[in-house]
Amino acid sequence: MTRIERHVETDLPVEEVDRLVRTAEGWEEWLVDRADVEVRPGASGTVVDDGFVRQVDVHHVDERSVRFTWRDGDGRSSEVAITFDGAPGGVVRVGIVERLHPTARATAEVDACLGWEGRALLLALAPLRARGCAGVAGGALVA
Repeated sequence: MTRIERHVETDLPVEEVDRLVRTAEGWEEWLVDRADVEVRPGASGTVVDDGFVRQVDVHHVDERSVRFTWRDGDGRSSEVAITFDGAPGGVVRVGIVERLHPTARATAEVDACLGWEGRALLLALAPLRARGCAGVAGGALVA
């Protein structure tokens, strides 16, 4: 399986990162456009990301991590693990690892890399959004 890994550091309180990582509402702020799934072990649901519907199966949730599988309409899947933990200086480190299924289409690795770059940026911008920065609205930069 191809492995894609990203790390982000944020100065958000760990409780806010927890909400962003471990709730559907939080996912909608940085991970996907719409999340219709309970983020709890054994839950299944759907997410919509950039117009694409994916089926989601949540496998593991604990106080500092979430692990799930998401599948596209063609049945191709990947496994995602998101972890977070406090670091010195009040920083929270978030790790994101996606393992693409071997049957993923040839461009899936590039698509996934670019997708995680954008998602990591949205997560990194969350402190600005939380402070009401005029430059960030609904997870998007605005002029």
